Parts: sequence; structure tokens; C-alpha cells
Amino acid sequence: MTDPSTTAPAPAPAPASRSTWPALVVGALVGAGLAFALLQVAEPMLEAGRPARRALRARYGALFPAFAAACVILSAWLALAIHELGHAIGGRLARFRFQLLVVGPLRVERDERTGRITVGLNRELSLYGGVAASVPLDTANLGARMAVVVAGGPVASVLLAAVAWGLAPFVSDAPFVQLQLVALGLMSAGTACVTLLPMRSGGFSTDGARLLRLARQGPAARREAATLPLIAMMSAGTPPREWPEAMVRAAREPADASVEECFGHLLAYMHLLDAGRVAEAGAALDRVTALRGVFPPAFAPSLDVEAAYFAGAHRGDAARARALLAQLPAKSPAVQPWDRARAEAAALRAEGDVAGAARVASAALESAPASAAFVRARLEEMATR
Repeated sequence: MTDPSTTAPAPAPAPASRSTWPALVVGALVGAGLAFALLQVAEPMLEAGRPARRALRARYGALFPAFAAACVILSAWLALAIHELGHAIGGRLARFRFQLLVVGPLRVERDERTGRITVGLNRELSLYGGVAASVPLDTANLGARMAVVVAGGPVASVLLAAVAWGLAPFVSDAPFVQLQLVALGLMSAGTACVTLLPMRSGGFSTDGARLLRLARQGPAARREAATLPLIAMMSAGTPPREWPEAMVRAAREPADASVEECFGHLLAYMHLLDAGRVAEAGAALDRVTALRGVFPPAFAPSLDVEAAYFAGAHRGDAARARALLAQLPAKSPAVQPWDRARAEAAALRAEGDVAGAARVASAALESAPASAAFVRARLEEMATR
């Protein structure tokens, strides 16, 4: 079979955004203002921490640099952890369902099959800087609720800095604790400032960029307003074919080659395929594949496993399906076992092993959660044919 990636039409180049320069100017002004404010606050805090540094240097001598480095590392981790926890708390307040929290080596996530919260080791280096994810379960007033989730991180960082710096003067008789509090305040205030800058980092929009997008009434804001209800319906187990057509269409625009456009086309692919519009679904997935490079690296394997499934199940391209399956990491937080099994079953069907595909799909159906309507429908198609 011919590799579909060579025959699919090349996506049209994304039009240049007319709001690029204003956004850059706003970002520069906000960044300069936040940096100036941070320096004004940090200077007296650094001065307050000087006696603690002298006392620790006198006590530990040559070991003081190692002591200070450990203090900075611990402060950085705590600052990031509280920031991401702020997002999770914001999600709770906004009636979102917690999904994931990662900070450095710590990984806390909800098991999709059992619904239990598990704590483990994060093996994705691209997520060491921290990430928190929650999903809406209903569509009521989503824009304002999403703003609460996004703002939760910076608010938590500012509160932590205020508490740390407020306590520091009262523990002068404990120089290590005082130095730790001063460093924690600086790290937390810095985290708030950096995340409020409207920009992208590691494929993700910063909190500032998301808040700005939610506040504006442009095409990107309309896309987010369409995407959030679709995520809520997906989380609630609503079959994608029942998603409102106008909302799905809005989630795909504008064509700005962003991670948001990529995700919008992925949602459209699910809707179209579930509705039996296979050719249109393939075109949407081709756009997703073309934009794979803008997707956060830790979650890109989820796109590959979907492409492997579609290549085998709907294009009859076993070689392509196998190639995509082979490049999947052995373990990935982005690829659930039932998704990997679905792609494997599709590859088997493309190879002519219909019975083997049915066995794999049937086994995966036993573990796939009831809320995964799209996945279960695709597995049932292969298990019963």
C-alpha cells in the first residue's frame, strides 16, 4: 500500500496573525513591569537574608556553597509544586475534575479506569518544569471557570511569596530556615512573574497567555470557547458524533499552526469518524499529523497512536500502522493501554488477521473505561466484525 502521508495534500500555510506585534509589545511591557516590581520587592528580601548567609557561612565554612545550592533546589521545587497545586485547587473550585499534576520527579494522576489518584515517578523530562491538568465535566459558564483554573497558579505563587517573606524576619535565630524562606519567596515571586508573561513554553501557553486569550474576543478566544465544552462532553462520555457541528467547526479555526489548532482538528477527527464521515476524518487527522511538531513532546505519542489506528483500520496501510506503533515509547503517560491495543488491532486487520484483531479489541474493551465513548466504539467495531 502507498504511505498515505505522501499522498495527502500538503496543508496550506497558516496565515500570519495580525495580532502578533501588539501581543509582543504587550508581553514586553508586562514583562518589564513585572521584572521591575520583583526587583523592588526582592532587594529588601535579599538584604534581610544577608545575616542568615553570614551565619551559615561561618558555621559550615567550605560546605556553605553546597548548603546554599540545596536550599535553592528545594526552594525551586517547592515554588513550582505550590504553583501547580494552585491550578489544581482552582480546578476544584471551578468544578473541574483533576487529571494530572507533575513537578520534577513527582507525578500525581487519576487512573482513567479506576478513577483513583495515584502517586508515582515522572519519567518525562519535558514535564519536569511542572504541569497540572483538570477537565470540565459540564458546559455551564466555562470561560469564567477556566479563568479560575488558570489564575490559580499565579495566585498561589504570590500568596506563597507573601507568606515566606512575611515569616522570614521572625526566624532570625534559625538562619537556615530564614534563608530557605527568603529563597522560597524569591522563587515563588519569580514563578508568578514568568508564568504571567503572555508567551509559550514547551508547547504550552503560559498562564498569562491563556488569561489574555480568555479575556479577548478574537478568533483564538472563540476557538477556546468552543474547545472547552467539547472537552467537557468528551469527559462526560458523550459520543463525539453528538457534539454540536458548529462547535466542532469553531474548534478548528483559525489556521495558525498552534497546539490549539492541532487539538481542535483532533477533536474534529473524533467527531467526523464517529459520525461515519471517514474521508473528512482522515483529512482532519492529516492536519493533526502535519502539526505534530507544535504539540508538547510528552503528549505527542497520543497523536502517533491515533494515526497508527487510522492507517490500519481505515486506510488498510499495515506498514504505516506498524511503523507508527514501533516508534511509540514502551511507556507513555499519553498512551493508554486500550489505545495501544486499538492501534494493534487495526494493524492486524490491515494485515488480514481479522480474528486476531477481534481478540485484541475484545480484550481491550474489558479495560477501557465507560466514559471513553470514542475508543469503545472503535474497539467494538473491530471486535464484532
